[in-house]
Amino acid sequence: MANYPKLRDPLIDGILRKGETLNLISAAKAGKTYLAIGLAISLATGRKWLDRFDIPNPGRVLYVDCELHQETFADRLCHVCAGMGMVPTDLNGKLSVLSLRGRLQDVYEIRQWCKKNAQGYSAIVIDAFYRVQPPNTDENSTSDVTRAFNAVDQITTETPRGRNSGSPCFQRQSIGKEHRGHRRGRVRDGTGCRQSPDLAAA
Repeated sequence: MANYPKLRDPLIDGILRKGETLNLISAAKAGKTYLAIGLAISLATGRKWLDRFDIPNPGRVLYVDCELHQETFADRLCHVCAGMGMVPTDLNGKLSVLSLRGRLQDVYEIRQWCKKNAQGYSAIVIDAFYRVQPPNTDENSTSDVTRAFNAVDQITTETPRGRNSGSPCFQRQSIGKEHRGHRRGRVRDGTGCRQSPDLAAA
């Protein structure tokens, strides 16, 4: 108790603390990337997320985008900024984007990159989970997904800010159709994706 006298500092008031992992879950094409971009902007600027949740400790945010072309991501960022009454230049020095489309890395490789390069970030967003799963793993396997999330936990402990380090935030997609024998609408490995992170937001 003497070594841990208080809770970690909050990132999203009432939802997430520093060093914790949030998993965003919804159906395909439901707008998860827009939601994640809005979250990143709020974490970087201190603006309320969804006009509801306070951001008491804003700081620099790293957004690791594994899905979109750079032009597409920039266009979506502009749209989200406009919806929040901002312009992209308001994010200068506050939001960094690492685009991995066409040069994908798995979660273990991203962990090593973050260990060396993710200094001074208060939060890390990784979009999307299925793109960073290691080779020869099954996204419907609880054990495989749990191991991948363990690597995410290691990112939070190995980044230079240590115990109060950035919070990786996985954007996660439900299948929305028949997939490998699962019924329609079931989340790929729902058990692993719900239980491994500190919070799963559906």
